[in-house]
Amino acid sequence: MTLAGRKILITGAASGIGAATARLFSNEGASLALLDRAWSPDHPFLSPAGATGRAIECDLRDEDSVTSAVETANYVLNGLDGVVNCAGISLRKSVEDTSPAEWDELMDVNLRGPYLICRAVAPILKAQERATIVNVSSGAAFRPSFDFSAYCASKGGLLMFTRAIALDFAPFGVRVNAVCPGVVDTPMIERAIARSPDPKAAEARFRSNAMARMGCPEELSQVILFLTSDASSFVTGSAYSADGGAGYH
Repeated sequence: MTLAGRKILITGAASGIGAATARLFSNEGASLALLDRAWSPDHPFLSPAGATGRAIECDLRDEDSVTSAVETANYVLNGLDGVVNCAGISLRKSVEDTSPAEWDELMDVNLRGPYLICRAVAPILKAQERATIVNVSSGAAFRPSFDFSAYCASKGGLLMFTRAIALDFAPFGVRVNAVCPGVVDTPMIERAIARSPDPKAAEARFRSNAMARMGCPEELSQVILFLTSDASSFVTGSAYSADGGAGYH
């Protein structure tokens, strides 16, 4: 599943699934544009020994920021033929306790952000002989959860957005798929556990799947690699669950 010669933009690349995907893709020979809201000067990707691509600051909530980041990525890589939308945020609150501002932020980052990226990159990808988009949705797109309405809505929307644009892009040879993780051990989950009134109960809940554990970012990056590589050349409009069997538990 080599990516030699591929030029790929990854959002949310500074941590979690995005960072694991960046490391794997770099090892597989891809040239990368790594987008995140803020890059700390001491991030390992920015050191000479750890550089895996061009780090670009991008706020997915801002259309101008997205447009500028895509233009920069296209310029520094001399083209783009792949996108991985990994960036996302979470919120566990009841609908009554979710403020309009919180709802809007979830939608801006988790749904509008991928839309802005895909919209900006569309003419670039369509001009390639082959190109791919992988959107990281969630198991929450399939299964509702208590006090999780905003997140479920954003990820459910992202999944249907993926399937819809797969039809739009198919005539141009661009494949579009989604990965739907279960609970993955990322900084976002660590923060959720720490904020919980009962951290031990929260961690036990996050391990509630057939495999009785959380996933690792590296495990998700392998699924993303498959959907980005030619190994999945007849796959588009699909949603791949990687949730430790949570859907059967």
